[in-house]
Amino acid sequence: MFSFLKFLFPSVGPISVEEEMAALARVEGLLSKAGTIAVFSKSYCPFCSRAKGILNGYKAVKPRLQVLELDEMGAEGQAIQDALAKKLGKSRVTVPQIFISGQHIGGCDDLQKAQSTGKLEQMLEDLMKTEAPSS
Repeated sequence: MFSFLKFLFPSVGPISVEEEMAALARVEGLLSKAGTIAVFSKSYCPFCSRAKGILNGYKAVKPRLQVLELDEMGAEGQAIQDALAKKLGKSRVTVPQIFISGQHIGGCDDLQKAQSTGKLEQMLEDLMKTEAPSS
């Protein structure tokens, strides 16, 4: 049982100022790319899986979709999640966190609501009007 808890809550030491700055730069770089859908996720999270499934249901989205699996990135993943919280003005954030062309959508429930109201389709249409980012 304890090994399972270690998987869910890996012990990550304190994050250095350099790591914090690098994580913030990576977040800013990803969010500043026009025509990109950024999903900050964790591989074991059912809400993340659902959100990625929704987005992957739109064929034109796939080349523009950038997914960061924070739990597979070690200390950098935690630093990125902390940087997201700072960017959003919160003390902490959950996953998934979804951005379309730098605009914060929110989490899975927010994405589902946007889909059900037609807002997601409109955002994706607008996204397709921008040039696809280069890898």
